[in-house]
Amino acid sequence: MFLEDLFVREAFRGLKVGKGLMAAVASIAQREGCHALRWEVLAWNRAAVKWYESLGAEFLDDWRLAILKDEELRRLAESAP
Repeated sequence: MFLEDLFVREAFRGLKVGKGLMAAVASIAQREGCHALRWEVLAWNRAAVKWYESLGAEFLDDWRLAILKDEELRRLAESAP
């Protein structure tokens, strides 16, 4: 399962809100037969990286994030049959 966004407002950090949300998503993933939960985090966000590591997350350094947008996205879409 791919988790698109998870954001906990600063006022609620440290209250286990994030862990509760991640646990709920993990529960849904298990119930739906998913083999893994995947998300992305920016490398500069050291606090988030450390927190995800505390959950047992692995970082897949061999994978590269790719994005196609704007003019390139439009040009590719226009080439569709």
